[in-house]
Amino acid sequence: MAGEDGGRMGRVAGETGYVIPMVGLLLIPLMVATAFAIDVGTFYAKGTDLQRAVDMAAMAGVVWLPNTTKAQTEAQATLQRNGYTSSNATISYSVPTTTRYRVSATVAAPRFFSGVVTSGTQSKYSIF
Repeated sequence: MAGEDGGRMGRVAGETGYVIPMVGLLLIPLMVATAFAIDVGTFYAKGTDLQRAVDMAAMAGVVWLPNTTKAQTEAQATLQRNGYTSSNATISYSVPTTTRYRVSATVAAPRFFSGVVTSGTQSKYSIF
């Protein structure tokens, strides 16, 4: 049965307009959570990409040991092919033993939204 208010039964006076303020209040935490998820996702994606590049560079360099000059040249070329140069990353090469080669790289961590709050770097290394 339709009531006197045009079919809206059970509504008490003063209950109108509840949805818009709640959407407005809940939209802010939802946007913050979305921004955080985007930043964390890109951080891990960039870290995976960096780790793969460092692994490939270490593998490319270790086969040339004990010729450390050639090993560094090959590792550096591999990093450059993967987009990491001395201009956008801090890269170091070392030979812990005569049969091991270590490549380390540090890059600026990608931040879209959390850059307002924090900043940082991401470091990866690989030993083969």
